[in-house]
Amino acid sequence: MALEKAYPGSGTEAIEVVNVDPVTGATVGPGQPSAATVYVLPSAAQTVTLVTADLAVATYRELQLLVNVSAVSGTTPSMTLTLDSKGADGVYYTVYTSSAITAAGKTLAHIGVGAATNVAFGSTVRLTATISGTAPSFTMSASLIGK
Repeated sequence: MALEKAYPGSGTEAIEVVNVDPVTGATVGPGQPSAATVYVLPSAAQTVTLVTADLAVATYRELQLLVNVSAVSGTTPSMTLTLDSKGADGVYYTVYTSSAITAAGKTLAHIGVGAATNVAFGSTVRLTATISGTAPSFTMSASLIGK
């Protein structure tokens, strides 16, 4: 949402356009998009590879991936997170890969041009959590925030 601030008495009645985050009400810089949740995975035990549906992210310059693993069990359990960009040819290309996750903990990644993972991600992405091991289980929640 954009608001206009007028400055009376300035002679030319200057107007400044200010963007306001519709969720938090916080002011963000001109042309800077507000943050929005793109995907949420509620906390649950995951025992097989998880692949999201296509997620529309064309309006965002950066994605923040947050994953909280609260419990891990099984023999040599391992999970790797990837974020794939869907090309115009319908093929997925990996733009981010996490280190192997083998224990409870939190993972945070910033993905986008100028972010920690400095890569363009296109207009459509999907998140994959590849799980391996013998009888592996990862109790986890995840979210993808666009800004």
